Parts: sequence; structure tokens; C-alpha cells
Amino acid sequence: MSKFKLRWFGRTALLMLVLSASVALAGNQRRSLGPREVQAGVITGYVGCDDTGAPARFASVLIIPIPASYASGQSAVAPALDSGLFARLRSHEVAKTNLDGEYTLANVSPGSYFVLAELDGYLSPVWQFDEDDLKDMTPETFKTAAALLPTVQVEAGKTVHADITLERGASVSGTVTYADGSPAIGVGVRLEAAADGSEGKRPLLDGLMHGSMGTSDDRGDYRITGLPSGKYVLGVTLPGQVLFSNPMAAASKEVPAWYLAQGDTVTIYSEKTFHRKDAKVFTAKQGDNLSGVDVELPLHGLHSIYGRVIAEGDQPAIAWGFVSLQDIDDNQFNSQTVIFADASFQFSDLPPGNYKLTTRDLSDVVPQLIEPSPGHTPYSYKAGGIDVEVMDKDLNDVAIVLHGNSKPTPSPDTPNQN
Repeated sequence: MSKFKLRWFGRTALLMLVLSASVALAGNQRRSLGPREVQAGVITGYVGCDDTGAPARFASVLIIPIPASYASGQSAVAPALDSGLFARLRSHEVAKTNLDGEYTLANVSPGSYFVLAELDGYLSPVWQFDEDDLKDMTPETFKTAAALLPTVQVEAGKTVHADITLERGASVSGTVTYADGSPAIGVGVRLEAAADGSEGKRPLLDGLMHGSMGTSDDRGDYRITGLPSGKYVLGVTLPGQVLFSNPMAAASKEVPAWYLAQGDTVTIYSEKTFHRKDAKVFTAKQGDNLSGVDVELPLHGLHSIYGRVIAEGDQPAIAWGFVSLQDIDDNQFNSQTVIFADASFQFSDLPPGNYKLTTRDLSDVVPQLIEPSPGHTPYSYKAGGIDVEVMDKDLNDVAIVLHGNSKPTPSPDTPNQN
């Protein structure tokens, strides 16, 4: 799966968890500090909207620790980020503003922090940063962040104040339809920044709590807000398959009767192309409402690939793994699908083209659902692959053959059996 899709689904699930924690906190922001919290500090402030002058009601407010190396000369240093930035977004580090635009972050560990706020429709000040940028700050990242975000020094038993003003971002709206004119309901819609340089590196658009994605409604309409000025392409991701295991094959391996995985997704770009390099580029300016950015999803001329991953010789049958698909003529067109418990796989809704299929993460046991039996070492397969051409019909019985190893290779997660 492409980095773009991983970020989309992974971050969505994470942010729902964080939002749940922040909602629970919203009704308890004004509580007094308990006996165990005397060593912590408090951050308060006001968040307003630059376009209306009104309070930013129910905005998300959170803090980003400043690494100790950038807090030198101050009495306290920021906590370490060993477990990653998002792992530190505990409930006391995310708040919601009230009807007056005020917020309180209580029980904050002493240290130096950036403070930021996000609200639907308004520009996130960290849209250009990835999680890794904020977790492992370089001097350049710190300098940029310091110019965008207020900083506070939290001391035990004291309260510091930070006010924030949000700027209205651009919005983009349109309609997603099928080729027969019917609305495409419930499909994922995402804006991607057009390439900005010879290396094709694209800036990010997501904040920490809000992102540049949406879902089409019952009329096929969508609207995405809070965007910076820039050039964009629009992509629509088809739902793909929710893949269930073969219960008979699963039972034969003593695994639960059902498991599922999401895969086999493809993206169609504005106005109706599978290839990002051919997508229509449009310009949005901060504060503008750009409408009529539509996408048409084809219904004809698409085909499927069905196949099996075959382990030669005396190798055990494959119970889990993935097959990746890459367009040989377009390195931005890729997808992946999970391998069924009977070693079969499929890709759907593919345009004509030449594709490379490769395997990865193969195993003769289903990971995380069962523990290997005593003395069992998960088998290590050699990777396999095949090139296929999709023209005017489906491809059936595609075989990816894996040549056997001379002996199993121990998994690093499996203890030695002596």
C-alpha cells in the first residue's frame, strides 16, 4: 500500500482515539489539581478566528514537546519522545475550547512546549510537517515551528498562558459520479499537493487532529476545508475488498474461523484517470471556496487479476502475506492485497497496463491471531514475483511460484527451543 494510503487510514484511526480522549476531558477541564499532580503545571489560553473575530468554539488544543537540545538555558527540559509524538497525546495533553474560546490543559509535565490549535475549516499551523519531523526535530524544523507556534515554559505548580489565532483556509468541493451519471456514495476523497520541485516531493496537508480527506455524501458531493494556498490534484479511492479468510482452511490451521483485512484499493484522479501524472491540477488560494472540482469513476474497461502463491517442493502452505502490484510504466500507480488462507489473491478494477506482482511478509501462520505451537518455527519463504499484462479481459489462474529454502529460518520473535 502506498505511503499516502497508510497515512490516511492509520492516522484516521489514531485521531479518532485521541478525539475520544479529548471529548472526555472537555467536561472536566476546570478541575483542581489533586495531591498527585502538585509537580505538574497548567496551560490556559484563548483561541479566536481571524476572519470572524469570534471565539474558535470547540477547537482542539494540544502541545508538542520541544526537545531538550532546543530548550537549553531554561530551568526545565521537555520530556523525551522515545515512544513517538502521538503516543504522548494523552488525555491531559489534548483539550477542547469552550463556548468562549477558552481552554485549559491541566497536569502538564514541566518542560518547554509548542501550543497549537486546530478547527475544521481553519488552517493547521503544522500542515507542512510529518509526524517524524515533529518527533525528531532538526534545527530547520524547530526554527520553522517556532515562527508559527507560541511556546511556553511549564513549571511545577504554576500556570502559563498562550493565546492562538486561527486563519481560515481554502475549501474545495465537487461531485463524484459514476460514468452512468449516478452518484458515487461513501467513497473516500482526498486532496494531494501537486509536486513542488524536480524530485517530485509533495508537501503534506494534514494537521495533527484534522486532515485533507473527506467522504462523498448520498448525492456524491464532498467538501474539504482548511487548506493552504497551493496547487492540488484530487483523488478518489474506491473502497476495495474487505477480505475474509477461508473458514475451512483457517480451521485446518487451528486459527479462528474468520479474520479480515482491507486491501485491493485503487485511486482515480481528477477528472477521470488512474494515473496521478495525468491528473488535472487546480489552484486554491487561502480563504477561497473553490467549487466544481469533480471526478468521474469509470464502469467499463476495468479488469481483475486472480491468482495463487504456490510454495514449491516440501514447503508448508502459505497462510498469510501480501501481494503488491506496481504499474511498470507508472511508479505512482500501486496497490496491494492480502493473501487468503488458501494462498489465493485478487486485484479488482484495474485499467489496462503492464504490472509487476511481488510477494511480501509471507508466513505459514496467521500473525497475531495465534501463537505458534511449542517447537514451531515460522517458515521463511523467498520472495516471488511475476510480470503480467492486463488488456481486454480478466486474468485468471496467475501463479506466483516460490522456490524453496533448504531449511526454515528462525523468526526473531520466536524463542529458541532447546
